[in-house]
Formats: sequence, C-alpha cells, structure tokens
Amino acid sequence: MAESARPVRFLNICLGAALVIAALVVDGNWLQKGADILAGLVLIAASVTLGPIRHSYGSWSRLLV
Repeated sequence: MAESARPVRFLNICLGAALVIAALVVDGNWLQKGADILAGLVLIAASVTLGPIRHSYGSWSRLLV
C-alpha cells in the first residue's frame, strides 16, 4: 500500500507548508511557533524522501512518482 499511496506525499508537503505559514501568522509564544515550524519542516522532509518502486501496478504504475 505504501508504494501506491506515494502521490499523497504532495498533500503532506502542502500541509507541512501550511503549518509553517500558520505558525508565522497566528499569535503565540516563541515555543509554540518553534514547535509548529519544526513539525511542519519535519513533515515536509519526511514527504520528500523516496525509495525505489519494487512492484508493478499495471497501468497505474505510470502515476507513481
């Protein structure tokens, strides 16, 4: 299931970016903002890394990036 759900990582990148932007816009103390920014950057970093595709999914294989 992990290989077939790879395109969802683009959604995770957008959500991580939104978390970073929200931390800068919403009022809070420095600890809250730092934790939000760190969580957003970790989410983006975890979504960018990829491994090899090991299986074949028929005509769906071309959609896996």
